[in-house]
Amino acid sequence: MKKSFLLHGLLCGFAAALAVALPLAAEDAPKTGTTEVTLAGVAGIEDGDDGRRDDHEGYRNGVLVGLEHKSKGLEIGLRFEPTTAGWLDLTYRPESPFRLELTLDRTRRYSDTSIRPETTPLGTPVSTLYPNTNTLHPGVGPDDPVATRTRFKVRAAWLPSAGVVDFTVRGVDLGGERVPEAQGFAFGDSGAPGFFSPALADLDTQLLEGALGARLRLLCIDWNARVALGKRTSDTLTTTPVFGTASLLELYRGDEGHDADYIQAHLTAANQYEHVQLAGGVHYDKVESTPTFTGVATSAAGQVVRDALTNGVSDVTRQGAAGAVSVQPFGGLDLRVTGRIGKEETEASGVETVKSRTYALTQTQDIDTWAVRGELGYRTGGFRVSVLGGREETTNDLLFVRGTGLQQQENDRTKDSLRGELRYKAGAFRIALQGGRTWDETTIELADLLNGYATGPKESTFDSVSGSLTGKLGKAPFTVMASWGRGVSDLEAPFYEPFYDPTWVLGTARAETEATSVVLHAGTPGGSAFELWGEIGFRSQSWEFPDAVTFPGFVNTDEEVNGVTGALGLDWTPGDGWRAGLSGWLDAPSESTDHQAWRVEGLVEKSLSKTFDALLRIQYRDFDEALYNLDDYTLTAFTFGVKGRF
Repeated sequence: MKKSFLLHGLLCGFAAALAVALPLAAEDAPKTGTTEVTLAGVAGIEDGDDGRRDDHEGYRNGVLVGLEHKSKGLEIGLRFEPTTAGWLDLTYRPESPFRLELTLDRTRRYSDTSIRPETTPLGTPVSTLYPNTNTLHPGVGPDDPVATRTRFKVRAAWLPSAGVVDFTVRGVDLGGERVPEAQGFAFGDSGAPGFFSPALADLDTQLLEGALGARLRLLCIDWNARVALGKRTSDTLTTTPVFGTASLLELYRGDEGHDADYIQAHLTAANQYEHVQLAGGVHYDKVESTPTFTGVATSAAGQVVRDALTNGVSDVTRQGAAGAVSVQPFGGLDLRVTGRIGKEETEASGVETVKSRTYALTQTQDIDTWAVRGELGYRTGGFRVSVLGGREETTNDLLFVRGTGLQQQENDRTKDSLRGELRYKAGAFRIALQGGRTWDETTIELADLLNGYATGPKESTFDSVSGSLTGKLGKAPFTVMASWGRGVSDLEAPFYEPFYDPTWVLGTARAETEATSVVLHAGTPGGSAFELWGEIGFRSQSWEFPDAVTFPGFVNTDEEVNGVTGALGLDWTPGDGWRAGLSGWLDAPSESTDHQAWRVEGLVEKSLSKTFDALLRIQYRDFDEALYNLDDYTLTAFTFGVKGRF
């Protein structure tokens, strides 16, 4: 039943498209146009880890089909790949003020069946454990997990002289399997470690939405309105194996479901006068959902229901308003001020069962937000300077009740920003510089704490500087971009109830991040016979905790990534009837992430006649992982076929 409404919407959408397009096409479409058809075979040579290669590339042998049609009032694009992925685009524009658009696409995403670490956090080689706990257990599910996403959209539009009115139906279907990139270990009551290998998530999600929109100019004002009604259902079954050092301890299955109906509406208006521009709008969203959850553990002792959420309901309402004014009082001076307010309310309840004990759950949440931003700029000749600043404040009141326990807290977050920009143009050269700081402060008032601990207040700052230079050396264009950023967060001690271990003493912590990047892009003047471009970049990122540990048993982890990237492209017409292209890409980070990834692609096309071309495409992929060699792979794929023009 979960797929029935989506399939019905999809069939209705296709029926509507055919009912409108075919009669109009027969009557109004021109007799001439251009159609290009591509038919090719794909085959390759593979080596190394299939799971990692499929996760990156999603390659399969098979047949590739493509079609492109253009004529007066009609455009059609279609592609079908060996992975069974593909897309369809259809746009029909008759001479009458109507338009029909149809899009359909299907993608397939494969998952790696292993996770990266070769050792446990204590240094034990994973290969010595049972049964190699970094590999998907065969009893969990398929050896080739893949998730398929199908989307469609049908849009019918009326275009009067004052704007456009349209009706849109869209749908999404997501099904299949994914391997979440998660792993870990824990110690049970006996002190024995339990290791978690990759889990398998079985996905089943559908969405169907209908929307009516209008963009019109009435009474000298530009109006934009939209109302949408939608339904979304999802069911995710996640299976996680738990291993000891010598045997499989249990399989834990968590089944989470959601059934939600929503409505979205917004209205904006804008007008422009000689030196003043005004804009404003309002929006309203409401989501009603019924969540469910069931957790079951299967071991040698049989099935045991660990926890469950039943009779759950949730209502979320969002509403807000925004406005903007822009003024150019004189000369090159301009001033812009924007502001918005928003409110989000949540009402949720349900019944939870944990270890055969039942608890009543209720949650109320009230989030209020306001923000204001301003920009002052001045322009003269090719020079422009501007200063931007703003403030955003959010208040979050939360009350969560579980049985006889409750957690009640109020979070206040204030975010200030100040940034300056400078732009200069002289001939073929353009210079742009930006720099600024962001202040972010969160305070927490905790009236009651349910159990465990809650994060405490924090203060953060982030500084950033960036610049770019664009120009031409002779006739060859180039661009140089550089950026730097540094963030510092001071984390106060979390709120804590000594529920687990009274000896734990929580302290403050300090986190620092820094990122630097430089990119150079250069190329020859674009031409029909020869064009060459190249790009090289460097990046450096770090994350560290310079202070002591937060509490016993947890170690602060510092991370660092340095690396280079490069790309090269060539488009060449060596002779009459020939076309050749070459492109390459390299990504080579080191330290916490350490690998080399190469991608090279070449294309040769030869005209056989006025109607047919022969094409040959060669794709080479190489992935070399330093931290986990079992992830290495190479792929050399060949695509050979013909292209016909009619």
